[in-house]
Parts: sequence; C-alpha cells; structure tokens
Amino acid sequence: MTINFIQLKTLMLSVITEIKFGQPLAQNANAFKRQFKATMGMKAKATNIEVLEKIGFVYALNHKQEDYFNTLKKFKVDHLISGSYTTVASK
Repeated sequence: MTINFIQLKTLMLSVITEIKFGQPLAQNANAFKRQFKATMGMKAKATNIEVLEKIGFVYALNHKQEDYFNTLKKFKVDHLISGSYTTVASK
C-alpha cells in the first residue's frame, strides 16, 4: 500500500477527531485506518494514540515532523504524544 502525504494528513486529522469527539471524519476512515495498521505492522486493536504515534514516525522519517507537531498543537492533542521517534529520523 502506498500512502501519499495528503492521505496521511487526512488519516491524522480523522484520528484526532476520533480522539477528541468520538467519531472519525468520514465513514470509510475506519477501513483506511485498518489498512494503515496492517501496512505498518500494527496490531488490529491498536489504539488511536498508537496510530497517531505511528503517523508521526512516518512524518519523522520524511523530515516533516514540524508539520506533524504543528497540527497536534493546533488541535491541542500534543500532550498525548511522547515524541521519542524524532531521534530515530535524525540518524
């Protein structure tokens, strides 16, 4: 599965919306999230926080972590993420 950054950003926003309000942005968001989890080797029962951290890992690998953190701060969920993956991307 190939994911471009527009799809990844949309997934990120959907996960944030689901964390904050209990519902994803779109009805097919859960199917796309399941596909993302399978592609990234995550457990099917991975939490939204784990998915958000994995999205951040992808952002960090592509040196786009500033956009990731700005989005988290904008929606006031930055306190939920550990941010430990940023050191991996800089190596």
